[in-house]
Amino acid sequence: FVNNERMWVTIDSLRQKTAICGVYMGFQANDDRYGEWNEVIYEVLRSEVCDLRQAGYRVVLKGDFNGHIGNIINKGIVGNHASVNKNGERFLNFLKETNACHVNGACRVQGDWSTRISKGLWTRQRGGVSTVLDYGVITCEYLDTVKSFEIDDKGVFPSGSDHNWSFLE
Repeated sequence: FVNNERMWVTIDSLRQKTAICGVYMGFQANDDRYGEWNEVIYEVLRSEVCDLRQAGYRVVLKGDFNGHIGNIINKGIVGNHASVNKNGERFLNFLKETNACHVNGACRVQGDWSTRISKGLWTRQRGGVSTVLDYGVITCEYLDTVKSFEIDDKGVFPSGSDHNWSFLE
């Protein structure tokens, strides 16, 4: 089932090798019914990220991780809701274990919010409720290669979904 929930593309150029993964994690229900499902996906992703890094790839993941990660500085996203759910904990553990970081709310200079890389905040909006569930992720040593991360929380680009478009450059 993991093959249906993530897809890798690798790009080998003269300057750099990059591996990009599109990801979908099962939604977070109150009873955590997709917890094991998501754990298996994260286990596979951890192994793949490790292998790709050892092969010299910059690793980028983007997708719907279905996790709330709160607003704690250097962990969550400033301006986000405070709550962290089980999928959020899984996501944050995955980042720590793979030495990766989410680009949502990241700053070029640690703690200096004027150097924030991302624009926009809410990745999912429906029925007057705004949340962050979708993330751009890069292995930490390559964070300085990210030019921008734009989340279209103003609805400029219609998506036909309750998730907003996001653009990682």
